[in-house]
Formats: sequence, structure tokens, C-alpha cells
Amino acid sequence: MDQNSDLLRPSLSADHNPSAAIYSVRTAFLTSFFGGPLAGAVIALLNSYRLKRLAVDWPIALIAIGSFLLLSWASIHPGWDWAIYASRVANVIFFGIVYAFHRTYYKSMSVLGITAPNGLMVGIGAILFGVLAEIAAVKALLP
Repeated sequence: MDQNSDLLRPSLSADHNPSAAIYSVRTAFLTSFFGGPLAGAVIALLNSYRLKRLAVDWPIALIAIGSFLLLSWASIHPGWDWAIYASRVANVIFFGIVYAFHRTYYKSMSVLGITAPNGLMVGIGAILFGVLAEIAAVKALLP
């Protein structure tokens, strides 16, 4: 009889909202890759807002700002030419961090058959924001 008690235990915890539709993994990856950490953070924080988890996911913004400033600083200093190429790797690493925050929600959407909202316009807007912020930061950091 004790073995059957495991069947009655809920498998979804109270803080998860499996029915919330968030932007897809593809949207998050492409936005992070092409737009940088700030653009990836825009999508991640929009997903957090949809999930009503901004109080939990706020470190994403700090990680994005920190990596953005580090990459901007490295891109204008002599001897750091490799940083321009390494920034794409850093963008993928940032996506990995964001995916780790929302992994269970992506899986829940897949299991429940929930379709993600169209992230094309939001993704393009986030990429433009990231690229323009990068250009502004480099111009501001240049002597």
C-alpha cells in the first residue's frame, strides 16, 4: 500500500505555471546570438513576466548587464581583438544560463502541447535594442 502513495503525490509544484506560453527556445537562442546579452535578457525577462517570476529571475538582468559591459570594454582595448569573436561564444553561454532558468517551463510547454507565441517581432526588436546599445556603449567608451 505504501507503494501506491507515490501515485497520489502531485508532480507539479505550486510555483510552476505550466499553462503559460513563453517565447520559444529558438527565439531566445537567435536573439541572444545575434543581439547579445542585453537582447537575450529582454526575451528572458519577457518570459519571466509571462510566468510571473520576475522576483526570481532578476539575476538574469545583472548577468546581462555585466557581460555586456565586459564585452563592450574588451572590444575597444588593444590586444583584445579576439573578444570580438569570443562575444558570439559568450552570447551562446548567456543563452545557456537563460535556458537553465526556464528549462522546466520549456519542457512543460512541450509535454502539454502549448504553442509558443510568435517571437519574430519581439526578437527583431530585442536584437535591434542589443545592437544599438552595443554601438552606443562602444562610442561612449571610446576616448
